Amino acid sequence: MSPDTLFQSASLTAMVGWLLLLIGPLAPALTNRIAGLVIPALLSVGYAALVLAFWSGASGGFDSLPNVMLLFTNPWIALAGWVHYLAFDLFLGGMGSAQGPRGSHPASGDDPGAGADLAVRTDRLRPVPVPVLDLAPARAATCLR
Repeated sequence: MSPDTLFQSASLTAMVGWLLLLIGPLAPALTNRIAGLVIPALLSVGYAALVLAFWSGASGGFDSLPNVMLLFTNPWIALAGWVHYLAFDLFLGGMGSAQGPRGSHPASGDDPGAGADLAVRTDRLRPVPVPVLDLAPARAATCLR
């Protein structure tokens, strides 16, 4: 498979996750687990596979901006970075949506659509996911309940 095909597949998979978060109020336990944990985990496995397969042959590194730019000229490494970004962003969006309907996020209140609102704002305000701004690390565990 080409990097372009995998890029399209990963992006579509993440979009399915975001759509599930949008309909989260209809079946919150199911959608939060799938969109906030299962899909990010699958994307993370893809990221790890890409790094293991292509990292050793890549030029560049993380010690300077020119080296980062050189590193991402490799399409496989750029794809790995994109998949990492998709997985992390969707995981954080899932945490925010899981917290929102319970009233723990200031924007949620008693509004059943607050999870969808948080998902849209998180997806649109990349790279600063809005729910992260008030989530403590200990709250990540509540997504697993």
